[in-house]
This record gives sequence, structure tokens and C-alpha cells, in this order.
Amino acid sequence: MDRLRYYLGACLISIFTHSASAAVIDALSQASFTCLAATDSSGAPFGGTMCTHEAMSTAAFTLDEAVAVYVPSTTSAVVRHIVLYLQGFRGVCGDTGTTPADVMNVFDLAEQMQAESLPDSVLVFPMSGGHDTTYYHDFAASAGPFAEFMNWIETVIGQGQWSLAGHSGAGDVIAKSLNLNPSIIAKFDAIELLDAAYIHHVAGRFRAGPEVALWRTIAERNPSLTLSCIGNGTYSGCQILAEQAGFATVALTETHVDHCEIPNAYFGPWLHRIGPGDDEQRVWD
Repeated sequence: MDRLRYYLGACLISIFTHSASAAVIDALSQASFTCLAATDSSGAPFGGTMCTHEAMSTAAFTLDEAVAVYVPSTTSAVVRHIVLYLQGFRGVCGDTGTTPADVMNVFDLAEQMQAESLPDSVLVFPMSGGHDTTYYHDFAASAGPFAEFMNWIETVIGQGQWSLAGHSGAGDVIAKSLNLNPSIIAKFDAIELLDAAYIHHVAGRFRAGPEVALWRTIAERNPSLTLSCIGNGTYSGCQILAEQAGFATVALTETHVDHCEIPNAYFGPWLHRIGPGDDEQRVWD
């Protein structure tokens, strides 16, 4: 009898979890996303659902490439945490594929979300292209589009606490996009720069010029925002940014992990420390 109760309970939990996740997936499907079981580069499923929307152009914003929303199997009917990931120029890391799912597999982003994120989280990844401000068309070029993109995501999956991660040249896009849309800075609880505290590998970029001012504005607008900065080798961009931008909480990591493997190594551990959890869940090394 005890064994029967155990299996019955397990089945009910499985049914409830699937039904709850299905509500988010259904909302994405109704917004013209195509949703399939998430698979790795070999085609093996690892849990969760990958939903993809083709490139689009509206009166409010333009996406030159497709955007994907990954829904982990631990996500219920209510999304509480939205992780936005931006990637710099994809060509620097070789062949990263042609779809958001391909790029996610190269950097193990979705698998790390499935394994490491807090319950009720989703990963949003608009695929990048081009160079500098053209990584994301007009996100970093004019006020409005970046905020409108976030608003569109929230109309589809609901409002939640946002966190933001960026690799390589995406650091520049993050700084400019947030400054162009200062009202949304308070929506974020954490930013992770994955070897992204520079532009085109120019050492000392943050020592002078407007970049430090951009990050300082972000820190001033949201004093509770935490910054995690991972730098490859002895590049001092993270240290300079930490010293001059004024963030109250900063975690710095100097690593010799290859630039193109930093997301694979450091995105998952960062997920442990962010999101709308209890204070003891947010441990900064």
C-alpha cells in the first residue's frame, strides 16, 4: 500500500508539473513561438522546452535574428524569474550554428538553466549578429526598442524579476541599452559579464571615455543591483569597472578559461546566486 501511495503521489506531481509548465508553453505558442523538446547538439533531450520565434519587425522594435525562450521542466504556471542572455559577435567563437538553440548548445546555456536555475525561471535569448551596436540592431542605438522588447516578453509569459548576462561584445550592448532606457534598470537584480568588460579586446577601455559613466549610471539607478564580472587572463577590465562604476556588490573572477568557453564554465554557477529567492540563496563569493 505504501508503495502504491508513493507511485500515485509521483504520478500526480508529474502531471501537475507538466500541466503547469504547459501553461507557459501554451502562452508562447499563442504568441507565434514554435515549441519543441529541448535537445543537445547530438539530438538527445535533456529536459525542458525550447520555444523559438522567427526574426520580426514591429513599430516598437526589430529583431534581425530569431529569439528563443527556454522553459526548464521546473517552471510552473507562473514565471517568477526571467534571465536575459545577450551574445556578442558569434563569429569569434567559430561555427555556432544558425538558430538560437544551436548557440545555446555551443555554450551549454539551456542545460545549465535546467540544472542550476531556481524554480519558475525562463531563459530569453535573442540571437545576435553583426558588430558593435548592430549586434542587436537598434537595442543599443536608440531609446525604446530594448525596453519594448522586454515589455513584449512580459506580455507573453508574465512579469518577473529580470537578470541579465552577456558574453564578449554584448557588454557594450548592455551598458548602452540600459542607459538609453533608464526606467528599466530597476527591473534587474543582477548582471553577469562573461569576459565582456571590454570592447574588441582593447585593454584599458574603461580607464577613460564614456563607458565608465554608462556603468556608473546603471549602479546609481539601481543600488541593489549585483555585478558578476569574469575576465580572461590578466585583462583588468573587470577590476577597473568594479573600482570606478560604484556597484555595491561585485564578484570578480580572473580566469584562464578560453574566452569562448567562459559561458560554459561560469553561467551555471551564477544562476545559483540570482533570482527571487531567499537571502541565504544569494551567496556572493
